[in-house]
Amino acid sequence: MQNKTKVLTVAAVVVSFLCAVSLALAGTKVDDVIKMENKSAYEKHTKGIIMFTHKKHNEEYKLDCGECHHDDKGAPLKLKLGDDVQPCLECHTKTGMPDRKALAGLSPADKKKAELEYHYGAIHENCQGCHETYNKEKVGDARKGPAPVSCTQCHPKTAK
Repeated sequence: MQNKTKVLTVAAVVVSFLCAVSLALAGTKVDDVIKMENKSAYEKHTKGIIMFTHKKHNEEYKLDCGECHHDDKGAPLKLKLGDDVQPCLECHTKTGMPDRKALAGLSPADKKKAELEYHYGAIHENCQGCHETYNKEKVGDARKGPAPVSCTQCHPKTAK
């Protein structure tokens, strides 16, 4: 009888441990390349869809998750590969492009805040801003260098 209790206790501990490990490892599978397309927000894309090389940015360029993924205050999130993340559109809810005339009279801080309400603004600020900083560090010019910063460098041409 005592042996049966010990066996059941050990089995319960092992099952609990396996459940804890599987929960800790659970998360979202992250594709090596992510097609930056959102059909629910955009009826039609006006430029080619960007193919974001997630694995390359994470492993080869050694970027932490928080370089791109942030909280509602802009602070980097402390994530590990496979953690669930919200899509950009969860917070940057406006689609299309901001009205440049409406932004013209705003202070730089208010202009940036208004642009970041847009999915377009958030993506371009995050990606292009990082690429410009990288280029400036590497070759001294934000607009020239190895990281793409122009429309055609990121958005492939689409068939017409």
